[in-house]
Amino acid sequence: SGTQQQDADGTMAGETAATDTGADIGMGSDPGTATQTTDVEVQTSISGFYGSALLLDFTQGVGVPPAAVPDTLTWEAGNNAAVLSGEPAEAPTSNAMTDGVAFEVPRETASSLAGRTVEVAIIASTDTMTEFDVAYSTNDGADSGWRSFEASEIPQTFTFEYNVPNGELESAHYIGLLPAGDGPVMIHAIAVRAYGAAQ
Repeated sequence: SGTQQQDADGTMAGETAATDTGADIGMGSDPGTATQTTDVEVQTSISGFYGSALLLDFTQGVGVPPAAVPDTLTWEAGNNAAVLSGEPAEAPTSNAMTDGVAFEVPRETASSLAGRTVEVAIIASTDTMTEFDVAYSTNDGADSGWRSFEASEIPQTFTFEYNVPNGELESAHYIGLLPAGDGPVMIHAIAVRAYGAAQ
């Protein structure tokens, strides 16, 4: 059975940890984990990430447009979500701006994350069960590699951690998203938060 999350870690009490884990399909830290919510709890779940270093909340229409969308992918605003779809490159890179739909962590925010462990959280759902990949890139030669998750009709909070190298201060960072299955993925929110002091 699932375990209750504590408010102290930034997630809302009442969310239940699912047994699903993200598969590490590239270099980087440990595989990600998924936290399951119900439809009516999606907004509450997103609110648990308010105060994060970066939060794009598409349920409230406050998510910024992506910094880059490759020609073979699409990103479309929808009801309470943005829709990610298309055909990824044959061997998509997770470095620099990535070969996915890329969202920028501004340089001022990114510099405060250097030497710290960051948690990347994506709240996603699909009409039919399908996979999607996520990567965190410092845009300076270091990245998490692609992390693979499986979304379903019930919106879930998918997370993974990445240790940002110290000294990565000169450029913005990026979060890349890729559809990896047969259907589109609805992205409800994207968040990044850091743990501990810089090392």
